[in-house]
Amino acid sequence: MRLSKLLIAVNLIPLMLTACMEAPKPLPPQNAPYLSPQQVTVPEFLSYTGITSASLNVDIIARTPGYVEEILFKDGQAVAADQPLYTIEYTANQVAAEKARAGLRVANASYQQASHDYLRYGRLFEKKAVSKEDLENQRLQKEQKLGDVEKAEAQLTEALKELSYTHIAAPFAGLISRSRYDVGDLVGVNGQTVMTSLVQLDPIYVNFNIASTQLQSLLATRAKQTDMPVVFTLKGDMPLEFKGELDFVDNQVSASSGTIQLRATLANPDKTLFPGQFGRVQLQVGRHENVLLIPQAVVKQDLEGSYLFAIDSNKKLQRKNVILGDSVESWIIVKSGLELTDRIVSGHLMLMRAGIEVAPSADDNFPLPEKIIRMLSSVKEIDKGE
Repeated sequence: MRLSKLLIAVNLIPLMLTACMEAPKPLPPQNAPYLSPQQVTVPEFLSYTGITSASLNVDIIARTPGYVEEILFKDGQAVAADQPLYTIEYTANQVAAEKARAGLRVANASYQQASHDYLRYGRLFEKKAVSKEDLENQRLQKEQKLGDVEKAEAQLTEALKELSYTHIAAPFAGLISRSRYDVGDLVGVNGQTVMTSLVQLDPIYVNFNIASTQLQSLLATRAKQTDMPVVFTLKGDMPLEFKGELDFVDNQVSASSGTIQLRATLANPDKTLFPGQFGRVQLQVGRHENVLLIPQAVVKQDLEGSYLFAIDSNKKLQRKNVILGDSVESWIIVKSGLELTDRIVSGHLMLMRAGIEVAPSADDNFPLPEKIIRMLSSVKEIDKGE
């Protein structure tokens, strides 16, 4: 029995050695999701820091003395053009206007009498019943009465103007601030009294400065383009984006800062942008024609520079060194080193090595962001303008 077991063990040894010497089965090719570059025309932007300001901004002033009788708006509300805002005590102004109107009637009557006397003296002079000196005196008296009429008309105009100041209306549609005075307060006594302020929010301005070294290039671009689009991005808990156009370049460079001020007009129909807010201004100064865009996430870096992996026709990886351009949101422009037909590896990048065989699979996880699509739409609009 022992001999039999020993013979069996001896016979199994060659079998075990043969099994250990068999080559290991090769691993399946690594899955390699890929995407294709996007060939598009995208705007070229310069970025600055800007601050908003109202397109119209006025102080509502009490221009005649009196007590505030009515406040006809709520603090902070939107008001229409010519909407009544305040009523100031108008009794004294109304009395002054009636006195001026009565004075004008008296002056007109005196002038008519003087005119009648002058005509009568003219007839008497023709009959040699009065002297030429008497006639001249009547003419001068008539002229004096005419001056009294013109003076009374001016006084009535002034009185009516003062009376109109007792009813204050909005000069334009906008957003009003709080009232600085209450009903019963005396205003307009010591000069003009600021009652509140009114701003127009749509459109709204954004002001920003650029270096004087960029001015000539900007002016040359402005001369070629029918317009210069601007995108203003307001950062915060709820980032907002506003579109507009450059409409003003100042007439001198600041000697202290070496910058010049520019201004853009932005559409603000929802009144969500207020004066005094800071944000990023992107000024379009040109276009990148038919460039290749890829997601920044697929680009790798080493000591040789930027590169990515492309899948060739044999399903093997090739390293492609690339030169990158401007970034566009989460994507980036490839200036050289990439072809439109290349299949760019977009996943499992840590496992990828040049020369290995992979199993390609199309990657649908990198659509163009909505913001870039809106940019492309704006470029098309500029093309139409040209």
